[in-house]
Amino acid sequence: MIENFLDFIDKYGFVPNAARIYYLNRSQSSLLAMMIKIYIEYTNDIEFLHHSLSLLEKELQFWAINNTLEVTSSWSKNKYNLSRYVVLNNQPRPESYREDYIIVNNEIYFNLNDLQYSISKLNDSSKANLYAKLISDAESGMNYST
Repeated sequence: MIENFLDFIDKYGFVPNAARIYYLNRSQSSLLAMMIKIYIEYTNDIEFLHHSLSLLEKELQFWAINNTLEVTSSWSKNKYNLSRYVVLNNQPRPESYREDYIIVNNEIYFNLNDLQYSISKLNDSSKANLYAKLISDAESGMNYST
């Protein structure tokens, strides 16, 4: 599995969320460095570590460029780099097209007591924003379930 992830980084610059072409707009949670650390501690395979380091740096560069932004503390005025899950997207996720479409276009919701209430329709910009949030949540690994 580790070698497959390293191959993804070599080819795409990051580990896609899954091994399908439509996942190339979002990454897997960045756990590969920890996986390699545990593997090296168990095997003491220093040669594998040397092979992996340049690819881990490539993945880190992907995250730094695509998923990191600079924020300034309003309290201390210090600047910090903040990594986040963010996918630029304005349409439903291919693997959950129907569910995303319903969420974004639904005008009636139910509360915990099964009482329904209406909400106003979203404009195109709000729909695009919600699609981006849904796919960014999926990138985080916090997948939706019943």
